[in-house]
Amino acid sequence: MNVPIKEVKFSMEHYHGHPALVILFGGSSKREIQDLFAYVLASKDIIEAVVFDGDEPTDYPSALTSLCTLFKQEGLLTKVITQGSNSTIIKDLISRRLIDSLSLIIYAPLDSIRIWDWVVNNPEAQIFHIYQILEYASRSHIDIKVLIPIIDGINNRADVIRSIAESISKFDPTVVLMDGEGEISREEMRRLAKSAKGIVPEVRIRTAEYGEEGV
Repeated sequence: MNVPIKEVKFSMEHYHGHPALVILFGGSSKREIQDLFAYVLASKDIIEAVVFDGDEPTDYPSALTSLCTLFKQEGLLTKVITQGSNSTIIKDLISRRLIDSLSLIIYAPLDSIRIWDWVVNNPEAQIFHIYQILEYASRSHIDIKVLIPIIDGINNRADVIRSIAESISKFDPTVVLMDGEGEISREEMRRLAKSAKGIVPEVRIRTAEYGEEGV
């Protein structure tokens, strides 16, 4: 089985507290699953986890499931970063204990179709799948974070961040704000993040300079 892969890179940020190799799906170059598995396994002495990111990983369900299975058999932690467009594959991975951690990207409050309409083609379907994932993950063993990429004109206001936190608070996720466009300062990120404190169990920020940190 071949799968399009943009890059495989080492990271200390993608799986907090664990050195990881990040597999970025997408692009025009294809790699065979077993070759990709062998390539990652060659770094097993220096990594503890494998993270799937890039173009939406759940767009490649067979490859994602196969790779998660192979890496779990080797005792590695696995994590998927998703925009939540395919709740079926995510629930299947969780139910089979093929992933240990999930990062779910959310741009706007789940009750605000108007804002979602700016960032996805089918906001109603996207919100439905996000709810499905949050509900299922909150009842499971899995570690879940909600990532909020800060985008100017979309969600770079304290009231919007607060509304996002309120719309997901019953699921008790950790919320991580990150720079969606490379233009927001650490101080501004902290200011926005504080608007969600007390609504969800933990609020953090992630910057290129300082990595992931609490507020």
